[in-house]
Amino acid sequence: MPSARHDTLGSILDKMLTLTPKLREETDEKKRADLQNAVDATDRKIDGLDYELYGLSKEEIELVEEGSAGTPARNS
Repeated sequence: MPSARHDTLGSILDKMLTLTPKLREETDEKKRADLQNAVDATDRKIDGLDYELYGLSKEEIELVEEGSAGTPARNS
């Protein structure tokens, strides 16, 4: 993995590791919604990097996302 990609993934993962505990602890519904949106966006960035890393085509990505749509959401 090239260093820039590694650094990008590390930065995104650090962000997720920061956001997730905040989401778990937040009690204000508006702030929870904002944090959940940030977690979801970060998760999509991670997915995008994974798809790029494995060289998935648009069709393959659609299959992966359709398959994961029926699975339970990740714990937040």
